[in-house]
Amino acid sequence: MLKKLKWIALITLLIISIITGATLLYADHLTKIAVETAGSQALGVNTTLDKANLSLLGGAVTLDNLNVANPTGYNTPSLIKMGRASTKIKLNTILENTIQVEIIKLEKLTLTVEQKGLQSNLNEVLTNIKQITKNQKPKTQDAPPGKKITLQRIEIIEPIAEIKLLPLPGQLDVLKIELGNITLENVSQDQNKAELTVTVIQTILVSLAEAVVKSGAQLPADLTDALTTSIEDVGQVLGDSIIGIAGETEKLLEEGTKAIEGLQKGLENIIKDP
Repeated sequence: MLKKLKWIALITLLIISIITGATLLYADHLTKIAVETAGSQALGVNTTLDKANLSLLGGAVTLDNLNVANPTGYNTPSLIKMGRASTKIKLNTILENTIQVEIIKLEKLTLTVEQKGLQSNLNEVLTNIKQITKNQKPKTQDAPPGKKITLQRIEIIEPIAEIKLLPLPGQLDVLKIELGNITLENVSQDQNKAELTVTVIQTILVSLAEAVVKSGAQLPADLTDALTTSIEDVGQVLGDSIIGIAGETEKLLEEGTKAIEGLQKGLENIIKDP
């Protein structure tokens, strides 16, 4: 009898492991696609992610190797490359109507600014944000109910900007700037997952652009003026208007949430009645 119970226990653990692994892989894949979709929609350029990792018990999400491509016509391979983003969530809020995200931390981030005439890749993407935000649909009062998310803080750890300047005699082609740590407080209140993703991506880019302008580096006046104008224009249209831009992203993230919730219920049933 004891031997039989051991086999039942082993089989039960195997089933739990298989269900957990399959569900988390599914949720990880959906999160990866959702981040790529939201990034591409929010910035108007292709956004890719190598890997997403959801921790079921740790209340954390980790994203590895995010890459934001340049608009067409630029020689540098990307606008932003980031090694890792990690998120810490208050575990006691996961089952509540509003989930509280304590921090999103970004590490090994490089912003590459390439100047082309009076324009730059960063300036063009800021213009994209302005146009995308102005053209999006406003939030309706009868929007379907769902979990909301509050984001307290974003930390960008020691980002670097590499400025590729126009080739001029006696002038460096590439200027490297250490931007220092960037901390953003009270980033978002009561947004759904897709809206929050868009808010985070756009807020990060605008903050990096501001840090470049305020760095004190000896940038060409035309580049500084163009970036300053774009930042001001984007600031006027963003505000609370980052709403409803990523409907498909929200569907993908909801599927991931349902998968996790289904796993939790399944594990509860197995534990109650193995």
